[in-house]
Amino acid sequence: MRLQFRFNQIYALVVLVFGTVLAFTIVDTWWSLLFLGALAADVVLVQVFLARLTADNFVTTGIVLTAALWVLGIVLAPLVPFALPILIFMLLVPMQGVAPLVDPHEIGWFIGACALAIAVMTALAVFLESPIQEQLPSWMRNTILIVGVGAFAFVAGEVVRDTHARHVAGVERLVDSNTALRSSRSRLVGVADAERRRLERDLHDGAQQRLTALTIRLRLLAAKHPDAADGVDELIDEVQLAIDDLRAVAHGLYPPLLERRGLGEALGATARRSPIDVVVNADGIGRYDESVETAVYFSCLEAITNATKYAGADATVTIDLTEAEEHLQVQIADDGPGFDPEVVGEGSGLRNMTDRIAAVDADLRIDTSPGNGVRVTASIPVSTDGGAGTPTA
Repeated sequence: MRLQFRFNQIYALVVLVFGTVLAFTIVDTWWSLLFLGALAADVVLVQVFLARLTADNFVTTGIVLTAALWVLGIVLAPLVPFALPILIFMLLVPMQGVAPLVDPHEIGWFIGACALAIAVMTALAVFLESPIQEQLPSWMRNTILIVGVGAFAFVAGEVVRDTHARHVAGVERLVDSNTALRSSRSRLVGVADAERRRLERDLHDGAQQRLTALTIRLRLLAAKHPDAADGVDELIDEVQLAIDDLRAVAHGLYPPLLERRGLGEALGATARRSPIDVVVNADGIGRYDESVETAVYFSCLEAITNATKYAGADATVTIDLTEAEEHLQVQIADDGPGFDPEVVGEGSGLRNMTDRIAAVDADLRIDTSPGNGVRVTASIPVSTDGGAGTPTA
C-alpha cells in the first residue's frame, strides 16, 4: 500500500512538472490551471496522509486516498480524455491493494463505488469535448499514454506480488497456528491420559488392596467369633461390593487390558459389560502407539455411552477397526434414531471424540440424519516413520 502512495506521489510530481511546462508553452488557458491544480492537490493530499500513516490508520488512509483518486480521475477525464486508460489504472491499482484490507461486510460497497467512479470518468471522457487535448501534439499524447500505462502496469504487478506475499505469510501463520493447536491438544490429552493411568494404579495398589486386606481380616474375625459370623459376612459382602465398584471406576479411568492386550480385547471386554448390544470387529489390527490406542478406545467408549443414552435399549453399536495403507480405519455405527446436526448441534460427547481423534493427527467425520442412526469414522495415520501413530510390538 505504501508503495502505491509513493508511486502516485512521484508520478503526480512528474506529470505536474510536464504540465507546468505545457501550461506556459502550449496550453495557455485557464483549463491548464485546473489540470495543474488537480495534480497539485493530489500531490499534497498523498504527502499529508503519508506523513500520518501508521499501523492503526493504515486501512482508513488507504480508503481515503483511494476515494481522493476517484475524484481526481473524474476531474481529469474530461480534460485529458486520451489518458483515460491511465486514469482507469490510477483507480484500479489502489483498489486492488486496499480491497483485501476492507471489512468483508463493506467490500461490496467499496467495489461498487470504484466501478461507479470509473463509469462516470469514462462518460465524461467520451461525451465531453476536451478544451486542451487538440492543443497537444500527437507525439506528446502518445508518449504520455505509453509511459503512464506502462508505469501503472508495473505498479499493478507490484501490488499483485505484495498481495501474494501477504497471502503466503497468512497461510504460513495459519499452518503454524494449526500445528501449535494440534500439538497443544495432543499434550493436554496426553497429560489427561497419564493422570488417568496414575489414578488407576493408585486405586489398584492403594484403596483396592486395603479393602482386600480388610476382607481377609473380617474372614479371620468371623472364624474366631462364630456367634458374630452372620454380621461379619454382611460386612464382607459390603466390602466386596465396594471393591467391585472401585474396580469399575478404575477400569473407566484407564483399563489395564488396553495397555496389556490392545484395542481388540479391551473393546471386547467393554462390549461384554455394555447394557446394549455392541459388536466389535477388530481382526487383523496390531498394537499401536499408546496415544492412538487411547484415543480410539475412549472414542468408542464415548460412542457406546451416547448410543446407550439416545438410541434406546434395543440399539446395536458396531465397531469396525481395520488397517489399510498405513492408516487405522475406525468406524462406529449404531442403528438408533439418529438426529439432525443442524438442529441438535454437537454435544459434549461428540466434541470429546473430535478432540481425541484430532490429537492423533486425524479428523472425525460424523454422518447422521433422522431415522438413519449415527456413523462416526476416522482414518488415523499409523505409519512406521516415527509419527504419532507408530505401531508398537
